[in-house]
Amino acid sequence: MSNPDQSVCDDCAVVMGPGTDVIPFLIPEDDGHGGGKMEAFCPQCCVWHRMPLDPQRFFPGAHVAIQCLDCKKQSVATRTGNMKAGACPQCRSPRTIDLGPKSLGDLKFTVGALQQAKA
Repeated sequence: MSNPDQSVCDDCAVVMGPGTDVIPFLIPEDDGHGGGKMEAFCPQCCVWHRMPLDPQRFFPGAHVAIQCLDCKKQSVATRTGNMKAGACPQCRSPRTIDLGPKSLGDLKFTVGALQQAKA
């Protein structure tokens, strides 16, 4: 990383932040009670790997990893009432596509975590 403002995904090590098209999603390691370090995740790792670990904080299915067709940024959006991704959080464009998991392992992990949360 040549830019000190950039970060690396804690899961897949992709470079994120200024100068890239990937917007990091920061999550406090300590459930938001203070004192813990911030974890940085790329949108896909956040939605498909990190959020399923904590269904009490992140309602399953409420967030989606997207790429905006206008500004080209990847970020995390909140789903709307019709379960489609909302507007791009960066430029507010409604023209977005959903990003799936980076690997089949992430998809299996997400399904397993959701099944465990229901039990």
